[in-house]
Amino acid sequence: KAPVGGNGKNEWCECDGIIIFDDVMIILEVKGGALSPVSPFSDEEAYKSSLRALAQNPYEQSLRLFEEYKRFGKVELYQKKSKKRYELINSIEGITFIQACCITLDDFNEVASQIEKTEFIQKSNLPVWCVSMNDLRVYPELFDSPSIFLNYLYQRSRASKNPHIKVNDELDHIGLYFEYNDYAKHISDWVEETDTTDVFI
Repeated sequence: KAPVGGNGKNEWCECDGIIIFDDVMIILEVKGGALSPVSPFSDEEAYKSSLRALAQNPYEQSLRLFEEYKRFGKVELYQKKSKKRYELINSIEGITFIQACCITLDDFNEVASQIEKTEFIQKSNLPVWCVSMNDLRVYPELFDSPSIFLNYLYQRSRASKNPHIKVNDELDHIGLYFEYNDYAKHISDWVEETDTTDVFI
């Protein structure tokens, strides 16, 4: 349960999935809609509406669970058994890193790779990773170690908060990680040394 609506009353809230590995929790939200085929230049509102459905709404669902965990230091998960009956299945605590993962069936790569720097994702301590199913299938081919993958997620979360980094593709994040590991710091140092404002990868 979490506060919902203007009155902040506790209500049952759903979550598509949660992955726990050691002290890391990944909150999964999956959306099956499509990005508006209309150019944002001809119908800006339709384009923004589809971005809200694919990125903003699932992120806000993840944020609700994140804030509930931060408030109490734990979160209880229930399974719905009937219309009014819920059964406790797990109580999660001892988590040190939480990542929101918004998965889309539609591939809006060039937007998803920098969605966290747009108006659709509010500033919070919850890092977001928007990824399409097609891109997600690449990860098992590139990462054969859970600990290296989790380190990548951590480094990616730091990069998403770095205002200097601009990428056009999810795989650019992976390339930068394999090349520099802590690529957020590497680019910040480079920006400082060269007196540059933005780095387009």
